[in-house]
Amino acid sequence: MATASLPMYDLPEVCNAHDTLWSVLAQNLRHQGVNNVPDSLAHGRPVATLWNDPDLLISQCCGYDIVHSYKDILRPIATPQFAAFGCLGENYCSTIVVINGPESHSGMSPCAIWLLSVTPGASFFPASKSAAVTVPALT
Repeated sequence: MATASLPMYDLPEVCNAHDTLWSVLAQNLRHQGVNNVPDSLAHGRPVATLWNDPDLLISQCCGYDIVHSYKDILRPIATPQFAAFGCLGENYCSTIVVINGPESHSGMSPCAIWLLSVTPGASFFPASKSAAVTVPALT
């Protein structure tokens, strides 16, 4: 049987949503005449194992991986479009979360330096122990 996975951000909190999405995708693939479509997703396997699996039918990976490490193994077939904050079509943004005490600079300072390099003069880190910052995708 072929392997299918949606491993990017496949956290326990979203496994059911991924399984629901897969059930619809699998049904449509079968309807289009694709054979050997698995009934369920492979959860919890390392991506290197999944993406090198000779029985891999469909998976999910970052664009960087598909044009670098796996360019001779994987073939892009679609770009998802998510309806989430910060997403517009196939474009998205990332959220950087820093959890540190005021005496710790190992996590906060490198992020602040990088963020200031792309957004000069901005203030990103309030005086709290954690901060979430949404940074537009760099194009």
